[in-house]
Amino acid sequence: MSISRVTLRRKPLKNERKESLVLEFFPPILDKDTMRRIHKKHLGIYIWVKPKTEEEKDYNEQMLSKAEGIRSHWVQSILNEEYGFLDKIKMKGDFLEYY
Repeated sequence: MSISRVTLRRKPLKNERKESLVLEFFPPILDKDTMRRIHKKHLGIYIWVKPKTEEEKDYNEQMLSKAEGIRSHWVQSILNEEYGFLDKIKMKGDFLEYY
């Protein structure tokens, strides 16, 4: 039984002013939609590399907090599947998609 580790990483963009936030899974997990193993999930959240203003710093803190929340949801979901617990996050979604 191998439980995946979920890590939040920063990936620099080409313009070098912003970074993209990415979740990495090790070992890779099975994506139920595509039935393929994935090891990275791009969150679509971008932060400033060197924030200059107070607004940019606050923005970075908020986005990192949200990304950490997303990471924790993934960890909970993986643990629930691994040990056979009911996943409350998935239960709030569409019933047909859940099954």
